[in-house]
Amino acid sequence: MFNVPKYFKLRCIALLFIGGSFCGYSQKCESDLKVEKDRSYRSLDINDGVIFNLSLTNKSISNDTYTIVTEDLKIDCANKHYPSKGSNTPVFIEVLSKNDKPLSGNKISIRSGESIQFKVKISTAKNTVSDRWSCIDVKAISDNCKTETSNTILKVYVPNLDSGE
Repeated sequence: MFNVPKYFKLRCIALLFIGGSFCGYSQKCESDLKVEKDRSYRSLDINDGVIFNLSLTNKSISNDTYTIVTEDLKIDCANKHYPSKGSNTPVFIEVLSKNDKPLSGNKISIRSGESIQFKVKISTAKNTVSDRWSCIDVKAISDNCKTETSNTILKVYVPNLDSGE
């Protein structure tokens, strides 16, 4: 029927292969970061702090290493049950393994399709201003794609430390 030159066929096959590679690349850095049992609001215990259990799932097609980054936000995260009496209070934030050990460099390596649990411990100094909230943004940044992140916001209420709440 048509006489298609051999080099043209090879070019079409090469373009299909390269195009398929780009389609796979677009799925390379997908991840999901969640607080276990959706418990993102917690009250802080002045002696023990508070620990959030988180789960990070690598939904990409390849293994990846993620850097866990935390940031104390300046947004108001009060709710109707515990209103805030002022601006957010500063807190200490520590990223731990599920076995309560500090994560080296805050890095987690996860195989494709698997999940890893870790913890974020939040504490405060005894002289911290109370009856205030603190909002912490937790991000998982992919080493394979630095612009791709998964995040969740933790909300911590620091109760009135004088009344023993």
